[in-house]
Amino acid sequence: MAEVMAHFNVTVREEDLFSRCVLCNGDSYCHLDQETMLAMQEGKGGGWTLLKMSGKSNSSALLRVEARTGLTETGVKLQVERVPKEVVNANDQFWGCVKCGKLYWQGSHWGRAQAVASKLLAEG
Repeated sequence: MAEVMAHFNVTVREEDLFSRCVLCNGDSYCHLDQETMLAMQEGKGGGWTLLKMSGKSNSSALLRVEARTGLTETGVKLQVERVPKEVVNANDQFWGCVKCGKLYWQGSHWGRAQAVASKLLAEG
């Protein structure tokens, strides 16, 4: 990877790590806590809930999400059903891509990816 980055003169900055969705390349996320994830998985709740956003363009914005289904006000369905219940029970924070609905959490892959990224930062 270091060779490719050197060849194309890619600069890695710490703020760029985990800043893009691997599925759609989106750069904005909504934050979900464990309670919200469980409620959406179980189809509980009613009305809309407001989720904090993060990203380069909207770090202080809120996103309206239908509490029972995970459907955002922009028509994107957060993929809560794809996250195993054991994962939800073991994690307090989740991030949903607002462009495609893919969900992220700090699982076992997070530490490995962080180590690779840290190495790239040290070399760059």
